[in-house]
Amino acid sequence: MRIVEDTQFKLGQVPIEEITFHPKDRDDIPAALKGLQHLYCDATARQKIFEILEKQLLPNIDLQRGRPGMALWRVFVLGVLKQALNCDFDRLRSLAANHLEVRQMLGHTNFWDEPVYQLQTVIDNVSLLTADVLKEINDAVVACGHRLVEQEPEKPLLCRVDSAVAKTNVEWPTDVRLLWEEPDESQISLSTYRERVLKVGARFVQHARNIVIHIAASADAAWEQFWRRYCQLTWITLPLKS
Repeated sequence: MRIVEDTQFKLGQVPIEEITFHPKDRDDIPAALKGLQHLYCDATARQKIFEILEKQLLPNIDLQRGRPGMALWRVFVLGVLKQALNCDFDRLRSLAANHLEVRQMLGHTNFWDEPVYQLQTVIDNVSLLTADVLKEINDAVVACGHRLVEQEPEKPLLCRVDSAVAKTNVEWPTDVRLLWEEPDESQISLSTYRERVLKVGARFVQHARNIVIHIAASADAAWEQFWRRYCQLTWITLPLKS
């Protein structure tokens, strides 16, 4: 037995459309709850989402008999929060059990209402929202957004979005690493090696008539090529001026 939404109000329960949020709150939880509140207040979007949930999650379930399960609206709220917050099920269960605004959105009262959300119960119910279900719901949400801005679906919608930063293995292009970006090894001159290897990855220390060259680990791979070219030079002895 599972219902879409519990329409029987309890003492102290706040209607979803009357839930208030701090106007200057920039946390991600109220932002997600405001979106859910707008979807609930939009009768067309709410009806469409409920139809999708009933079709996908209640295909062969008796709505009148059996052990009561979590209402589909609560499953939808928890699923949206998990996607919006990118959190794990442990934090999601904690929010459902302790966060005041989240509990109001789930349809709980501020007092005399202490349902216990078990971790496995949250996992089993939220996992019912598969990728196909979320795609259908996403189409309904987009249509609701078009109605909000009074934009026809056929016309292009101009909006401002934020970019997401993904972790990559791209390394910062230091001067020594740029050495390997040459198109052809034969085109690398000794002056290029001097500028990119000797000045960046090597240090000269003079002891009387001897010179000690300290090679950095970043220039170690390029030093062999440099030394091979260095040995090919023809040395010319110039007479000292009297």
